[in-house]
Amino acid sequence: VWNWLNLSQRKRFDAALEKAILDADKVIFSAASNFYVNKGISLCKKHGKPYLLLNGGFSFETDWNNKNPLGKLLAPIREYRCRKNLAEAPYALYVTNWSLQKRYPCTGIWVGCSDVEIPELAEDILEKRRNKIRALPDEKRTLGTIGEVDNRNKSQKDVIRAIAGLQKALPEMRFEYQLVGGGNPEKLLKAAEKWGVADCVKVIGQIPHSEIYSWL
Repeated sequence: VWNWLNLSQRKRFDAALEKAILDADKVIFSAASNFYVNKGISLCKKHGKPYLLLNGGFSFETDWNNKNPLGKLLAPIREYRCRKNLAEAPYALYVTNWSLQKRYPCTGIWVGCSDVEIPELAEDILEKRRNKIRALPDEKRTLGTIGEVDNRNKSQKDVIRAIAGLQKALPEMRFEYQLVGGGNPEKLLKAAEKWGVADCVKVIGQIPHSEIYSWL
């Protein structure tokens, strides 16, 4: 795991990042502000490399709502850097039509393009969902989330903790929590074991977009 406080690792990281940017014709950053992005932007400017920033959310709220107290401390700083980085970016991509653009305007070339794809749905999909719920045993309840299972910002650990509480309060009920998404679920499975609900947690893994509604 890369450690920002480890000076030798930082030196190796800086060298690797600079080499990658030198070898590239153009650079795309999948975020608008963090240590890696800020360093990368400075290197792009240094070597005259055009770059694009992807803005996928509101920086301040993301950090402020993080349970880590450090997130609240860094929220105003990262918000400022996000605004500054996008204002100076030659190219930017937003996942909204207008809301992120309004908060973080880009003076360069930008486009709004959602990262969510909602296909045309069959008219009977809602009725199928209702029938699926009606067919469930009265004593069983299934919950599900979609997202990276090793990204703590997705809060799957909170769901597991809640299920543990529900299982104690309602021992006659059976709860199952299904997790859809990529990543390493080891920490979540350890939490489930710690709270005595390992048998309630089911890691599905990644599912093709076309099969999501069947899972739901």
